[in-house]
Formats: sequence, C-alpha cells, structure tokens
Amino acid sequence: MSMFTKANCTALVACCLTVGTVGAQAALVNFTLMGTVNPTADPGNVFGVSRGDDITVTGTFDDSVLSGGTGTVSFTQGTGNTLSFGFPSVSFTEQSDSNYTVADNRPNLTFNGGAFTGFNFVAYFGGEAGHEFNAQDYAFNGYEYGHDMTVSGTWLRFETTPVPVPAAVWLLGSGLLGLVGVARRRRLV
Repeated sequence: MSMFTKANCTALVACCLTVGTVGAQAALVNFTLMGTVNPTADPGNVFGVSRGDDITVTGTFDDSVLSGGTGTVSFTQGTGNTLSFGFPSVSFTEQSDSNYTVADNRPNLTFNGGAFTGFNFVAYFGGEAGHEFNAQDYAFNGYEYGHDMTVSGTWLRFETTPVPVPAAVWLLGSGLLGLVGVARRRRLV
C-alpha cells in the first residue's frame, strides 16, 4: 500500500469517526409540556376545547445551549429544534409563531437550574377574524375576534427523554474500525 493511500485511508476514517461522534454526542432530547384549560373557557370557542381539557406540546431540541441547566431553547428558524401542539380545531408548529424568522426571539422554552420556567409562543391565525394563541411563561391564552379571551390555562408538567442514537451511527463506526483493522493487517503481512 502506498503512503498516499494509507494517509487518505487514515484521514477518511478519522473524518468519519469525528462526524459520527459529533452526531452521536449531540444532546438531543424529546420533550412533552402539558397544560390544562382553566374552568373559565367559553363553550364553543374557536379552539374547540372545553374546561379541564389537556393541551400537550411535544418536540425535540438540542439541550447543549443549557449551560448548567439554565438558559433558553429557541425554536426559531435555523435551530433545527421542533415543536407541535394542537387543539381539536387548530394546530401549531414552531413555524406558526409570528416571530419564527426572528433570531433569539419567540418561540422558546426557558430553564433555571434545570427546572422549566416558561414556554413563550405567539400565533395569529384565522385571517381577518384576528384569532390568537399566546403562551407566556406558565400561562396560555386564546383570543378570538378582536382579542376577546375565550380560553386560558396553565402549564403544569414538563418532561424530557433522551433521543436514542440511531443504530446506523454505531454500525458505521464499527464498520470503519473494521476497515482500519484490515488495513493494518495487510500492512503487517
């Protein structure tokens, strides 16, 4: 084997292992945020919820921005973080937020010392009817037709679970290590 081929093989293996390791070490987490509609919800609201109904926000984010468990997780354009939630009559994603394209603005989750301290999200929908869903910190509100509040509630529970590393990453890494072993064996023979 020539030195050029050996150097190329070594560089390729190192590059692939680095890329695989970086992807495998990303602190991706799935999250679930659950809230309950307050007893003051108006019946027949545009959201289709009743008093006492649960609202669940789910998604995925890279928690590496949370230094010491404190900070803000942004769901704005370019972050790769995702969220979604819905009511019987309307649903939202991170792109539904009016500030989705504004860096370091809403939508976001905030944490202090590892504890959830708020969800911030604003979506306008319904065209000229002027419907709005607004979440700020621990509370959420739904407005209809000229900003008359018809739904309100509080976020009660926040949970995260790690996103498992795909088996393909481990398979790629072990395959590359096998190729290194074969190359070394050929060199020794």
